[in-house]
Amino acid sequence: MSAKRKTAESKHKKVRVEAEKYLWHLRPPWMERFDHGHWWKKDKATQDAAMWEVLRRHPQAEKLLCKDQTLNANLFELELHIKENGHRAWPEAIQTDIKFAKYWGKSLGSLPPQWGVVKHGMFDVDQIQDRKIQELGRRFNDSLQRYQSPEKIDHDALRSAYRIWNATHKEGNMSVPDLDSNVGAFNALFNGCVLVGFDPTKPGIAEMVEKTVRGIINEAKRGHEIGNTARKSYWEAWLDVIAQFEDSEIPRILSRLPPRKIPIRNDQLFARYRRSYKNRPWPS
Repeated sequence: MSAKRKTAESKHKKVRVEAEKYLWHLRPPWMERFDHGHWWKKDKATQDAAMWEVLRRHPQAEKLLCKDQTLNANLFELELHIKENGHRAWPEAIQTDIKFAKYWGKSLGSLPPQWGVVKHGMFDVDQIQDRKIQELGRRFNDSLQRYQSPEKIDHDALRSAYRIWNATHKEGNMSVPDLDSNVGAFNALFNGCVLVGFDPTKPGIAEMVEKTVRGIINEAKRGHEIGNTARKSYWEAWLDVIAQFEDSEIPRILSRLPPRKIPIRNDQLFARYRRSYKNRPWPS
């Protein structure tokens, strides 16, 4: 066998092995044990529910469900949820524990900002905004949507935002905490949100908060920022991608047509499905 042919076969094998990582739940034993029901076609999905369906299909989820001994013993809370119930679709998972939905939503704050998950209600009248971090977030998210190749994604924008956030700013006795302990707040700013803080015991605070928030929204509308800021996790689109790919892939796997060969995979659907995960790192 020529060296050129060996190189080509090696490259093909590497591509095939890489692709298989994203298909783990479509192979035994998970093909039967993993619930692939696309319930969101009939029922409206929340962000928390959508991220459950996305993350439980992540290649890392297979290791968690198999209780891989090489995993770090100190798992994130979201990993513990997937480890226990990741084979279940959202409607069934939320029936397993009355507190599951509440704690799952809170656990999403550990995801890196590339996932674009913003938890609302955490900072609900001080206006907290950082134009530099927002602009870097816009640059990063734009590059994420524009390019398929990881090499072209604007990682410098993400690193610069980290540096700004982690710089210590002292105002009186206050200093800005580091990223690790405030990842939810960083994610919000990075994805174009404005945070507000207030004393809930202050008389008349509800009216003050409402007035402040309305002012922020009106200012954003005047500046045409709402329509131009890349700040979503695009989880609605991810659910569509999952359903389209699995609706095509599962019948393909199950069919055994003459001459008993599996029909060709829809590579375009698979590429869209894989991109949902490829450029978004797992938190651990």
